Amino acid sequence: MSKGPPFFISIKYAYIQRKCDIAHACAKNIAAFLAKHRNGVYLSPHRPPGGMRVAARVSAKAGDLRTDIPFPSSIMIKQIALILATLILTCSSSAAAPSWDIPQKVSQGRAFEVRITDTSPFRGNILWNGSSYPVPSSPYGGVHEARILLAMPIDAAKPMRAAADLSSGGLAASVTPLPVDWPRQILSVAPKYVSPPKKVLKRIERDRKLSREAIGTVTERGYWELPLHRPVPGTVSSVFGGRRVFNGQPRSPHLGTDLRGQAGTPVEAVASGTVVAASELYFSGNTIYIDHGQGVISMYCHLSSIGVRKGEFVGRGQVIGKVGATVRVTGPHLHSALYVGRIPVDILPLFEPVPSPVGGPSKEQPRN
Repeated sequence: MSKGPPFFISIKYAYIQRKCDIAHACAKNIAAFLAKHRNGVYLSPHRPPGGMRVAARVSAKAGDLRTDIPFPSSIMIKQIALILATLILTCSSSAAAPSWDIPQKVSQGRAFEVRITDTSPFRGNILWNGSSYPVPSSPYGGVHEARILLAMPIDAAKPMRAAADLSSGGLAASVTPLPVDWPRQILSVAPKYVSPPKKVLKRIERDRKLSREAIGTVTERGYWELPLHRPVPGTVSSVFGGRRVFNGQPRSPHLGTDLRGQAGTPVEAVASGTVVAASELYFSGNTIYIDHGQGVISMYCHLSSIGVRKGEFVGRGQVIGKVGATVRVTGPHLHSALYVGRIPVDILPLFEPVPSPVGGPSKEQPRN
């Protein structure tokens, strides 16, 4: 077999991914066999399973290797070119796969953050608890990421499946609920708020419909940030998840956290978002719901006054109303609640600098 001039084959990858060391090493070992043509071989763009477009250009440069390499046959050139192309495509396909950070265990009634990363832009949806939530990516720290809050139901007993259907690939994980020993709360209120008279039943149903629609709001862009902003400085007088007994009659669990506050204390938004409801309700008094995107909804109850309107966009920490004692209460306070994908969660851990998905129940706190 004849010998050719000294040369070296350089391989260039165009696949918006980190360099694949394995393919690079293999390419060096077999590159010398691809020098039949001085101008090189061009492998046309392909679309691998991961969805990234790949192109590889092989060129010969005289004098780079300082050794004589025999020229292979044309059949061998085609075979090795195919092997090299497969290596590049396989490497870029695996490198393009997205990854996520999701906890394996989460306590009942807790929200948890999921972070998805990839080296190229992506969009798609997260599937959780029978619902789908949009997760468009944005550049962050040299990669592209999407963040979303999910929630473990207060009564979850079996592992739940999370799945991501993304433009750059799919992900799946199982999340195990950890049981929480919820407290029992005994309260006394006006009888009409335990057994409402017939004349207010239609109003109550209208209120419930308004609340369901507000809590069920899902918009694509997320405005929430962790930790959440504490709406009032007061300590906790009644915790999330307590099994409540009003005037001796069992009722549904307490799906919020009561924070102490003098009547008239300013109430601030826990995060930026759009007001989706602001009105007086039979059981919760003057109430505000704010949509923070991706199914994250905050709720503020028993206000003495409401300072925002439906449809208004508010900023994190903006005053939206004042603490009060309207309707079914034992005194002035703020009932602060958070719904994530229609699931009520304990908001208190989300005020911490690094919220934990494990723990609970939260504890009542003494007055300041």
